[in-house]
Amino acid sequence: MLTERRRRFVDRYVMHGNQTLAAEEAGFKQPAVTGCKLMKDKTVRAAIKAAQKPAEEAAWLTREERLVLLSGICAGKIGDVEVSLSGDLVRDPKTDEPLQVTKVKDRIKAAEVMSRMLGEFIEKREHSGPGGAAISVRNVEPTPEEALSMLEAEARKNPELAGRLKKLGGGT
Repeated sequence: MLTERRRRFVDRYVMHGNQTLAAEEAGFKQPAVTGCKLMKDKTVRAAIKAAQKPAEEAAWLTREERLVLLSGICAGKIGDVEVSLSGDLVRDPKTDEPLQVTKVKDRIKAAEVMSRMLGEFIEKREHSGPGGAAISVRNVEPTPEEALSMLEAEARKNPELAGRLKKLGGGT
């Protein structure tokens, strides 16, 4: 169970992630030392972890929210606010709202990301053996004797390899 000050420390730490500032705001006299000690306390760490989880989950956009955002960018409804050279907001003459401009490259990128989210860019490659048969895969390393036997068989086909193998002290 946490004391009131420790609960305030947890709340403040979750808010900004700074242990010294959190300890100071919670009312501890030596915030740097106390913040460090509190971060080593298992109960405090568990309370921070429990408090951070809902905050992290709330920060993520749902799939639908991401699609709505990307659709708005693609349609040119969401963009950067236009500012004049004098630093004033450029306003839409019809609505007097700040004018938003979406660059073409941003619209294309949003369309690409949205297409990937919807599974429209899946690359499909089929690999098969001769005549469309399945490929047999074995993950077996040859024994040293088998490896030497394989090398000797290759050396019989390739005179250069046979010469190299003889220099190494093995082979036919």
